[in-house]
This record gives sequence, C-alpha cells and structure tokens, in this order.
Amino acid sequence: AGGPFGSEEPLEGEDVESQDDEDDEDEDDEADVDDRDAHVADASNGGEDELGNSAEIVKPAARRNAPNTAEDLPFTIETPTEYSEFVALAQGRDGKTLSTLVHRIRVCASAPPQGVVDGESKRVSRAVKLQQFYGILLQYFATISGSARLRLDLLDSLTPHLLSMSSSIPMYAATAARERLKRMRNLLSQKQMEAATDSSLGGGWPSTRSLLLIKLWTLIFPTSDFQHPVITLCGLYLGQALRHCRLVSLSDVPHALLCCQLALHVCRPASRVFPEALYTIRNLLNSMLPPENQEDSTIPSLLWQATTNSEDVIPVLSFEDAFCQDNSELLGSSDFKLGVSAATIKCLKEFCRMHGQNSAFPQVYRPFKTLLERLLDLKTHPKGLADSCREVHALVSDTVEQQEKNRKPMQMYAGKVKSIKLYNPRFEDDFVAGRDYDHDAQRAEQKKLKRQIKKETRGAMRELRKDNHFIESVKEGQRQEVEDEIRGELKRGRQFIEEQEKMMREGGGGGPLKKKTKLRDRKALAKYTA
Repeated sequence: AGGPFGSEEPLEGEDVESQDDEDDEDEDDEADVDDRDAHVADASNGGEDELGNSAEIVKPAARRNAPNTAEDLPFTIETPTEYSEFVALAQGRDGKTLSTLVHRIRVCASAPPQGVVDGESKRVSRAVKLQQFYGILLQYFATISGSARLRLDLLDSLTPHLLSMSSSIPMYAATAARERLKRMRNLLSQKQMEAATDSSLGGGWPSTRSLLLIKLWTLIFPTSDFQHPVITLCGLYLGQALRHCRLVSLSDVPHALLCCQLALHVCRPASRVFPEALYTIRNLLNSMLPPENQEDSTIPSLLWQATTNSEDVIPVLSFEDAFCQDNSELLGSSDFKLGVSAATIKCLKEFCRMHGQNSAFPQVYRPFKTLLERLLDLKTHPKGLADSCREVHALVSDTVEQQEKNRKPMQMYAGKVKSIKLYNPRFEDDFVAGRDYDHDAQRAEQKKLKRQIKKETRGAMRELRKDNHFIESVKEGQRQEVEDEIRGELKRGRQFIEEQEKMMREGGGGGPLKKKTKLRDRKALAKYTA
C-alpha cells in the first residue's frame, strides 16, 4: 500500500474506525456483495494448538476484551461470520498482531476439526467459510483505507493474506471486485455531477478508499492482459476520474497524482498509452507555473510559489500526511507543494521511459518539453527540483530527436518500372507446329530445358511404376507358392485321416483294430503325428 510521497512510520493509538462524513455516507454503498450470503454451521469444539495440546475454539464474541499482543492470541479461533465479529477481534491491534490473527483464522477455517471425517460436504462448508472471510477482510481493508488517519501498517498486514486467498478463490475474488467497481463508478459519476454544479464540493475526485482498493486489485490480478474482467474496469474507472475531475483546490492534487501513478502501474507491463493520465500530468505542470506563463488559463496555479526556496533538498511528504483528512495546515505549506511537484516530475519521467520506443513520442511529449522549459526559467524552485526538471527535459528532448531522426519520409515506389504485357497476336511465315519461334534465345533455351525436365520426370515416374508392378508380381507369386504348399499339406492330412477312419470301420466299428496295420501305414501315422 505504498504511495507516491514516500513512507513514514505509522502513528500508534489511531482508531481505524474513525471516518469523516463522506466516508460514512459511502460505507453502505460500497459494502461487499455476496460476502455474507452463505450460511454456515457453527464450528464444533476441538482441535489442537501448535504445541499439540488439546484446545477449544474461541468464540469471537467472548474475545472482545482480549489482549492486543500476538502472544496472548489463542491458536484456534473460529472463523467470523459477521463483519462486526471480526472488527471486535481486530480493533486496537497493530499490524503484526493483526497479521497473526488473520493467519490463525485462515488455518482454523481450512483444517477439518479433530476426529471428524473430511467428507465432500465438509470441504464445501470450509470453502464457503473462506469466501465469506475473504469478503470480511476486503470490507475491513476498505474501512481502514477510508479512515480519517491512514494506517499503512494495517493495510500492509492485510495485503499478503488477500493476495494468497485470491489465488485460492479467484472466481469469487473477481466477482467481488467487479461488483465493488460497478458501485464505485456509480458513486464517482454522481460525485462528478454534483461537483460540476457546486465548486465548493471540490473536483469530484475518487476517495482514498477507492484508490487504495484499485491498488490492491492491480496487485492481485495481472495487468499485462489485453482484456481482464477486473483490470479493464479499473482502467476505465481511472480514465473517467482523470478526464472528468478538475483541479479545484490543493486537496485534489494528491488524489490526481495517485490516479496518475495507478494508471502508470496498469499500463506499464504492456507499454500502453494512457492519454487521460498524460492530460492530468500536463495540468499539474501548468499549476506549477504563474498565471501569466500558463498554457491553459482555466487551471489555477495551485503549486506555484512566488517566493524563492533556499533549500537544496526536496522535503519528503509522507503518504499518510498527504491523504489525511485533517491536513489543512499542511496543504498550504511550501513542503507540500514541493513534495507534490517532485512526485509529478518523477511520474512524468516514468511515462517518458515507458513510451520511449513509441514512434508517436514527439507528438505526445513535445508540449511537456515546452512546460519544462518554462519551469526551468523560474527561479523559485530549490536546486533538487530544478535538477529533476532539467533531467526530464533532457530525456524528452533526446527521445524526441531520436524518434524524429529514425523517421523516413514518404516517397513514391522506387522500383524498376515494369512494362505492360501486351497480348497482340504474332504471325509467322512457314509456321511449323512444335517449333519455338521466340526471338529471345535465352528464354527459348530455358523453355526447352523446362520441357526436357518435365519429359525426364514423366519418364522416371513411368519407370518407377513399372518397377513397382514387377516387384508386386514377384511378391504375389511367392505368396501363392506358400499358400499352395500349405493347401497341399492340409489335403494330404485330410486324406490320411479319411483312410484311418475307413480302416477303423472295416475292423469292427469304434473298437480296436483287428487287422495288423502295414509297416507303411504305421510310418505314415508316426510322421503325421510328429
């Protein structure tokens, strides 16, 4: 859950449930869909802890006043079925303890109870529990993201578990994300319409909760696919926000910059062009100029400083401070303007590097070159920010020059002009059939050789067919001789058997032979039986 303004150690003792009026209104609208539709039975008691000792599953309702350290957490915790139950378990805990709590709940939800046969229905029940718990975690992530004071340690502790569970239940994760995105788009459209009629409501930018949820989904799902059920909707949401939201006050600047960086994260793997993000970065650069030097006079000079800053180091602006809802003192400070300006220059630099191989780079980034030149003419920025502007200006200038140098002008077809083939009849005196009357000797020789090749090919094929017929006839004769020999042997054996039957009938029916057989018959019988 890192941000564009660096990181800072979280403040202890912050309440993750505190929210402003706007977040309270959006809480019910952004509730997770189908997270609590499944009804599962209560888990039976039993199981063992990590040391092998018998333990009893702890009910969430009985742990509302439990200590907030990982050492005091039980090893077996029943999976919460309601969002309020999980809030009672997680409230007041730090990031490390919250990660341990979620891990143990996941282990208990995945493993069958001790002494229970793991049947198909039990496995389905555990899968339903995991889906239900995933929806609760996603809702808790959204709640923390919309709190008055961000707790990045809690978001960082929940993110690995959400990533792991999404790979186990990808269809449910994608469905929950799509439903949330649809509601977020409806809320954004309504917010933009209200902001268009009343400028006191701001520029209509998305809330911090929505932007951090999009950041989470860009980590869960692949951003390199051409089309994706979730990431495509995230891109459309960011495009709508960047194109139709306005820069009205300084509180809109962090949201606009975070939208640009999320767009960079979405389009970077495939090096796509995100024109709405470039449009917003251009407006941010315009807001860094005084009113008389701006290209667009409708953009207020929010980030322009009339006084010269003598510091050479750009102050680091933390993500929590930039998106804190009670930061009125920080918004008007010089450190805030310098931090946001440095982040804008850095974001533009990343876009330039990503699109450096695009042939349309000169047309897209030449306006940024003009804006950077105007910024360099000002003497009110510290040395660090001026060096960053100078570096990006050199990068844009070199890339534009290189791309224009690689271009080739359009020209007519430079190949040899082919003459039009004519089909006028040609008459020959004393015409003889079969003779080649071509006046080109080389072409006539080639035709002759081609005819000879065809003739030799037909002759070779004819000889091969004759050889095949001859070989087949020889093989057929050999097979016939073998069959005749076998047929003769069978015929002689049949004759011998008939003679024996005749002799048996003459010697008294089925009894033994009364006449002495001849020596010749005995030898023939022995030969046949052998």
